[in-house]
Amino acid sequence: MRQPKLAFLLRTTAICAALCATTASAQQTKKKPLSKELIAAVDEAVDAEMQRQQLVGVAVGIINHGEVVLTKGYGFADWENQVPVTTQTVFNWASNCKPLTAVAAMQLVQKKKLDLDVDIRKYVPEFSPNGPAITVRQLLCHQSGLPHWNNGRVVPSPNLDAEALASIDPCLSIHRFSQTPLLFEPGARESYSSYGYILLSAVIERAGGESFFTQVEKRIAQPLGMESLQLDVPSANQPNWSVGYTRTKVRIRTGVAGQGFLPQTPGGQQAQTPVGRAPEYAHAWKAGAGGFKSNIADFAKWAAALINGRLVSKNIEKQMWTPQKTTSGKSTGMGLGFFLSRGAGGQTIFHSGEQPEVTSYLLLFPKSKDGIVILCNCGYAKPAEMSKAVVAALNDQ
Repeated sequence: MRQPKLAFLLRTTAICAALCATTASAQQTKKKPLSKELIAAVDEAVDAEMQRQQLVGVAVGIINHGEVVLTKGYGFADWENQVPVTTQTVFNWASNCKPLTAVAAMQLVQKKKLDLDVDIRKYVPEFSPNGPAITVRQLLCHQSGLPHWNNGRVVPSPNLDAEALASIDPCLSIHRFSQTPLLFEPGARESYSSYGYILLSAVIERAGGESFFTQVEKRIAQPLGMESLQLDVPSANQPNWSVGYTRTKVRIRTGVAGQGFLPQTPGGQQAQTPVGRAPEYAHAWKAGAGGFKSNIADFAKWAAALINGRLVSKNIEKQMWTPQKTTSGKSTGMGLGFFLSRGAGGQTIFHSGEQPEVTSYLLLFPKSKDGIVILCNCGYAKPAEMSKAVVAALNDQ
């Protein structure tokens, strides 16, 4: 039986994963770029999964022993115009922006500019002045009680005006929901909230003394050389920007933009469910909840930096990757910005992202410094399943 090149054990409820370690002898050797045989195995697995899920375009990155060993694009960034996905194609990260935001926050904790366990109104006093106290920690681990997009009543501030609605400043974006009643007492339980991460972005801006986006640029993007990382702002004809696709019930007129079509999968077969362009939408106002985008090369750089400890100290990393507890003492599967799981090969760090026009996936195994990242321009994709297929193919070689 062959020794695995990368070994993953993946299980999902919502999205939950575990990654098995590589052999000890392999860990002592600097990983070389993937062989032609391994790349062919990855290609076959991605093509098969694209056909099964009826996907338009995908980009994949593989990290082995802390090094990015493969980034590659598949399918089309723009199906109607037959523009292929490449390593330079830009996708929105969707909720994979949240780990980025968490690291920006924890860098401030490391600098003693941000306190995890104080009321966030110390930094953003205008947020729900009559509501119960929410801590920075509770925002990070989704215990704030704030709803997600549509699982609770959302109440804007009386100060919400055209300027706030048009702004990408998170300190203004919070006016969209600043009077929203909480679903539960902060700390009582875990409940995923993108509004919580928009608020966290505002906290980072105030605590760091510079705009949230400037802090991400200075402390993360520039040091890592992530030249394609950018805000998803309203702008036409953006270089390398991928079109987004969604399921559609409209009448099929093959090849006509916005009318729905049956994309031809890599295997040469047409999808059975109509797919159409998702509406153009600028997500920058969501800030650290879903406002960034990049190409797969930079997404993979980010993943490699995380497992190589390049962004925060070991002590801060340990805090981020420790399961948080509710006020009753119940342990959750959430760290500070990252979902966590533990299997036979050690701890797994992961996060998913989904918006109407895009999906993303980040899966890391710190012990062996392995990982996989996926960006897809289809909001209905299941990238966790693709990651499982890719790693299974690698293990078979």
